[in-house]
Formats: sequence, structure tokens, C-alpha cells
Amino acid sequence: YHNFFHEMENKLENHSTRAPVEVWIEWRDEHFEEHLATWLHVVKFWMEHHTYEHRIIITYENLVQRETGPTELYRLGKFVMRGDELANPEEDVPCVWDYIVNARADEGTRKSSKRSGGPMERPYSADQLKRMIDELKALKELYPGQLGQILDGYMRTLYRSQELIPDTLETVSEPIHASNVE
Repeated sequence: YHNFFHEMENKLENHSTRAPVEVWIEWRDEHFEEHLATWLHVVKFWMEHHTYEHRIIITYENLVQRETGPTELYRLGKFVMRGDELANPEEDVPCVWDYIVNARADEGTRKSSKRSGGPMERPYSADQLKRMIDELKALKELYPGQLGQILDGYMRTLYRSQELIPDTLETVSEPIHASNVE
């Protein structure tokens, strides 16, 4: 997401360049609270405005993973069709998934991104990691059944990041909590 802004600001070709880490850190610190609040708002909106029967939860991570993606795409298709038969036979779903996720028809390649430079992982400060974990815990309390496992997975990732984080990264402003976001 930030790489896109960096490319646009610097008039670079789309999907060509990763922003330098120091540019990411400056942007991250300026926009962290706003983006966290927006993400919390979106999650709560969809959880509160649609009944269980009219909602499907699919994570990006599960959709793009080779092991889980085809199954998630099939689930999405069944949900959209409301149980009717899918246009393609079930055995074609892995092929359709591979084409959608891995093929870049616009570039004639199978690589999802051609970005170069800088690390793919972007660091967060210790305070930011703690804020994200606290907000995920609050969401899990609000929606334990449908979001519990997903949020646990995100928290495991953040806990691993906490173990690896250098102590010198900048901190951020005062927190807002999931229970206070409308």
C-alpha cells in the first residue's frame, strides 16, 4: 500500500519499487492511528451490519496462499451463488485460483510484483505492535466466534514481530480502542 504511494509521489512505474525503510517509517508514524482506526471501523461495520448468514469472512492471507487459496475461492463462489452450482466445475477452481492470484495478464508474467529494492517486510515500533495487539484482543472479545481464529493468527504474527524488533524505533501517539470505534 505504501509502496504504491511512494511510486506515485516519485513518478515511478507501478509495482516497480519498494520505498526505502526510512521513508516507510516516516509515513507509518504519520498515518498509523488513522489507518488503524479505519481498519477497526471497517471490521466492526461489516460485523454489525450483516447477519452471519449474509457474511463470509475470507482473509487475504488465506486467499493468496497456495495451500488454502483454492478452497477459499470455492467458498467465496458458493457464498456468492448462495448454494447454486458454480459456473465452473469444482475441480477447475484451483486452476482459476492460480490464474487470478499468480498470473499478471497485464504484463504477461506470473510474478505478482516486480518491485525491487528494500526489504519486503516493514517494521513497526514496539508501541505500534502493542497497540495492534491490544486492538485485536478487543475485537476478539467483541466477535470471538467468527473472528477469533483469524485474530489469533494475526496476533501470533505480531508477537513474533515483537521478539525481533529493535529497541530504537520511534513510538506513536495515544491509542484509540476497538470498543470506542463506531
